[in-house]
Amino acid sequence: MAILAPIHNLTHRLTPNLQKSTNNIEHDETYVPSTQTDFRLPNGKVALQESKIAVVLSTATVTFRQLVMFVVDQMVVEDTAGEVDAAQLSQVRLPNGTTKPLGPSAMDAFSVFEDLCLLANSEKPHFLKLESLHKTFVLKLIESVLTNYHAHFRKHAELVLLLQHHLCPLLLKALSDHPVFPLTLQCTRVVFLLLKQFSSKLTTESEVFLILLIKIFSEDGDGSGNHGPHHARPLWMKVLAMEIMRG
Repeated sequence: MAILAPIHNLTHRLTPNLQKSTNNIEHDETYVPSTQTDFRLPNGKVALQESKIAVVLSTATVTFRQLVMFVVDQMVVEDTAGEVDAAQLSQVRLPNGTTKPLGPSAMDAFSVFEDLCLLANSEKPHFLKLESLHKTFVLKLIESVLTNYHAHFRKHAELVLLLQHHLCPLLLKALSDHPVFPLTLQCTRVVFLLLKQFSSKLTTESEVFLILLIKIFSEDGDGSGNHGPHHARPLWMKVLAMEIMRG
C-alpha cells in the first residue's frame, strides 16, 4: 500500500487534466504549468525527477508524455477549427527575435515544446514548472512529438524556428562531444527524423548534419586522422551514422 499510495495520488490528480476539453482549458495559467504540482509525491518531491520507485517513475513519465501529446493535440484541433478570433491571439517572441500572434492552443504547444528543448539542453524551462529532466527522456519525448505531428509542425513557422534555433544546435553539440551510448543513440534517432521530415525547412541544418555523419563513418577504424587518438569515435557510433545515411 505504501508503494501504491504515490501512484494513486499521481493518477488521481492528473486524470482531470487529461479529460479537459478545448473549451475549458485555462491557457497559460493552471493547465500545463501545474504539472509540477500534479507530479508531487506525498514527500513533496517531483516523481519525474526524484522517485526511486520504478513503477511510480514509469507512471509519471507515461502520464507526462500524455499531457504533452494532449497539448499538441489541442493545437491540431485549433488549426482544424479555422481562424482564431483576434481577441484570443497573443504575441509570442520567437527565437529569431521577431514576434508572432498565436492562438491559445498554438501558444501552449509553442511554450511546451520550447521548454522541452531547453530541458534537453540542461537549461531551465520558462513555462513548465520543472527544474530538470533526464536528457534521454526529454529527447525520447521530442522524438514522439515529431513522429506524430511532423506535418503540423511544418505548418507552424514558430515551431520550425524552435527546431532551428534550439533543437538542432543541441543535437550537433551532443554528437560532437564524447559519445555516451544512450544519449547518442537518442540524438541520432531525432536527427534521422529531422532529415526525413524537415529537410526542406531546415536546409542548412540538414547539410551540416549530413556532413557530420559522413565525417563520423568515414574516419579510420583506429580513430586516427584529423581527430587524433583521444577523439576516436567508437565503432557503434559509426554504425549509427551509417544507419541514418542508409535510411
